[in-house]
Amino acid sequence: MAREQKWVDRRCCDWDTFLTSLMAAAQRSRFPLLLVNWYEARSYWRRNSCTGAEVIQMQRTRDANDGQYILTTPPRRRGFRRG
Repeated sequence: MAREQKWVDRRCCDWDTFLTSLMAAAQRSRFPLLLVNWYEARSYWRRNSCTGAEVIQMQRTRDANDGQYILTTPPRRRGFRRG
């Protein structure tokens, strides 16, 4: 008969320490706290034991890639004519 195992907290730090490191990393990298996805940050902290700096780096990279995608011009369609 299988016995239920006790849940083990494997997170790197507590929530207050995570928030402090996240805000410090955002300030160092000049990433506005307004752009931080807090639900995603908490999820990464709880599920993957990420630090605040890792979360800021992931979100900052994603936002930079999204910005580059928006700034590129879409390819022209062949055979499409206006008028």
